[in-house]
Amino acid sequence: MVAILPILPAIGSLLWLIVVLISSGVFLAFSRRCQRQLVAFLKSQWRGLAVLAGIGMTLPAIYSISVRALTEPSPKSPRSPIAFIPEGWPTSRGSLARLGSDGTRGPRSGGVNWVGRRDYVFFSSPAICGKYVVAIGSRGDSARCFCWDVVTGAEVWNAGPGDYRMTLSSPILVDGRIVCGEGVHHTPRARVVCLDPASGHEEGVAWEFATTSHVECTPAFDNGRVYVAAGDDGVYCFEGDLRHPADQRVRWHISGDQLPDAETALAVHAGRVYVGLGHGGNAMVALSAETGHELSRAALPLPVFSPPAIFGVGLLIGLGPGNLVNAPTAGAGELRLLDLATLQTRWRLPTTASVLSAPAVVGHEAVICVADGHVLVVDQTGNVRRQWRSPAPILTSPAVSLDMIYCVDAEGLLVALDLQRMEPVWQVRLGPSGLYVSSPVVARGRVVVGTPEGFMCVGTSPQGN
Repeated sequence: MVAILPILPAIGSLLWLIVVLISSGVFLAFSRRCQRQLVAFLKSQWRGLAVLAGIGMTLPAIYSISVRALTEPSPKSPRSPIAFIPEGWPTSRGSLARLGSDGTRGPRSGGVNWVGRRDYVFFSSPAICGKYVVAIGSRGDSARCFCWDVVTGAEVWNAGPGDYRMTLSSPILVDGRIVCGEGVHHTPRARVVCLDPASGHEEGVAWEFATTSHVECTPAFDNGRVYVAAGDDGVYCFEGDLRHPADQRVRWHISGDQLPDAETALAVHAGRVYVGLGHGGNAMVALSAETGHELSRAALPLPVFSPPAIFGVGLLIGLGPGNLVNAPTAGAGELRLLDLATLQTRWRLPTTASVLSAPAVVGHEAVICVADGHVLVVDQTGNVRRQWRSPAPILTSPAVSLDMIYCVDAEGLLVALDLQRMEPVWQVRLGPSGLYVSSPVVARGRVVVGTPEGFMCVGTSPQGN
C-alpha cells in the first residue's frame, strides 16, 4: 500500500488532463463541423466525463488523507492532568540497588495482560510510581512519553516535545515530574527533557536543555538536583526546582574532554557522582555532587557501560568491549567491586562476555546478566554462588522481587527464575526475536516491559498485591 500511494496524484492529474484536453484543446483544434460533432459527443457522454473529472479531483485528496494517516502520530489520549508521588523513581532501576521492582511479590504464572502502543518501539526501560507506569516509545525518528494504569492497561496520559527524537534513555520520576534524555548514539544536540504531567498542556514540557551530544543516559535525582551524562558532552548537574530561572538551571558541567563517552546511568551516593566511561575513557570517575570537582579516578582495561550499583561497602560495575549490537560475541568482560572512596579494586570476576546490564543487589548477593545469556548470583567476596544459562543472549538488566528473577532474552522470552534454585518456573513470549533492550520492572505484582512491538504487562498478580 505504501508503495502505491505516491503514484495516485499522478494518476489523478492524468485523468483530469484528459478531460481538459477533450473539452478544450481538441475543441479548438477541429473544424466547425468537427466542433458540432464534438459538442454532440459531450452531450451524450457527459456523465462518464464527469466521473473521470471527479476521480481526477478526488484522488489527490485521498492520497493526502492516506499519507497523513500513515505518517502522523496516532490519536493522542486525553491529556487529563495526573500527579505522581514525589521522588517515586529517582534513578535507573528505581534505586542504587538497581532491583527494578516496587517491592511487591512478582508473578509465578500468567500470560499477557495488556499491550499498549503496538505501533511504537520501546528501547528504554519503564519507571513506576504507585499505580502508574511510564515509558518512552519511539516510532521512526520520533518519540513520545506514555503513562498507563498498571492494573487496567488504560493509557491515562501522553506528552512530549513535538520534535522529540528516537530515545534510548529511560525516564525517572521526581517531584511529580518526569525527566529523560533524548536520542541514540549518533543523535546530535540531544536534550534533557523535563515533563510535567500535572500541567495538562499539549507537550507537557516543564523545561528542556540542549547538549552538544547524545543523551542515552538515564538521569539521576538527588538532593533536589538532576545529574545527566551526555555522551561526548560530559556530565551536567541541573537544579531541579522549577523556580530557578532557565539561564541558571545548569549548576555545573564537566566537559567531554575530561569525561569521554559518558553514556551509562550515573550513581549519586554520599555526596559523590560516579561516572562510568566507555570507549576512549575506560574508567570510573568520582565527582563532587556539589561542585563537579574530580575526587578520584580508576583506569580500567575495558569500557564501562553498566550502571553502577551499591553493593555492601563497594561500587559494583560491569565491563566489556561490546555494545548493544555485538556484546554477546565481542569478547570477555568482567565484574569489579570498587572502593567507594578511592575506587581501588576490591575484587574482580572475569565473565564470558560483556556486562552491559545493571547489577541487581538483593541482601548480601547481586544478580548479574551477562550478554551471552549467563545469569550469575555473586556474593560480596566475588564468588559465584549460583548461575543459569539462557539459550539466547540477554542485553537487559534483571528485575528482582523477593524470591524471583525476571530476565528478557533476544528471542523475545521473559523468563522467571527462582532466586534460590536458579531454575525457570514460568515464562511468557513477548514477541519474535529482535532487539530487546528495555529491562523488565515488577509493578503491582506484575511485570511491565517495553518490546519492539509495543509496551506489555504480563503475569498474574499473587494474592495480596
